[in-house]
Amino acid sequence: MKRQFLYFFSLVLSACSTFSFVGDIFVKNSNGGKVSETKLVAKGNYLMQVLPEGQGAFILDSQENTMTILMGNSKKYIVQELEQGGSDFKFTGNIKLLDGKEELLGLPTRKFLLTEESGNHSIVWATAAVKNDALASLPGLTTSMTEQFEEVFGTDQVLALRIESFNRSDDLIMKMEVVEIVERQVEDVEFLPPEGYEEMVIPRPPLAED
Repeated sequence: MKRQFLYFFSLVLSACSTFSFVGDIFVKNSNGGKVSETKLVAKGNYLMQVLPEGQGAFILDSQENTMTILMGNSKKYIVQELEQGGSDFKFTGNIKLLDGKEELLGLPTRKFLLTEESGNHSIVWATAAVKNDALASLPGLTTSMTEQFEEVFGTDQVLALRIESFNRSDDLIMKMEVVEIVERQVEDVEFLPPEGYEEMVIPRPPLAED
């Protein structure tokens, strides 16, 4: 599940908008020779990643500032509160805007180089043409990342249409690309845990005494 969460993060980085999108975003991911397909469902402050093969889903609610994790195999779910800067995962490295503009799926994109401290690096094709309020509230984003994307796009939301990740030896280790974007009517009930799912409550650790 952790790898799926990091993939969710990498897909919907953070930076701009021209229309408020409601519908489905279909994604193809190649990782270690394994190819999988998933989709995002977007509406207003909601953004959901539906995992393949009935594994479950991640549901981000930027208004309530929560992430709901659905576990398909066990029919359970967890609701986690999100705090800005409170994620265990942080991108630590450099972001550089590369020259040139391209169109993917008929949408204008800008290309970035993301270099991690480990030496791994990614080329990201990002667009400012798809808006969803939840994009600006993703966990794991640092202030530096948000400022750099906002400087290019002019606001705090962005959708990555393609990501190619390489190790220090320049071997391709992961490729993600959006293959289709479909506008449709989305009902709020789609972002609720399905009937029959049981909530798991994780106890908060006790506060340390002075």
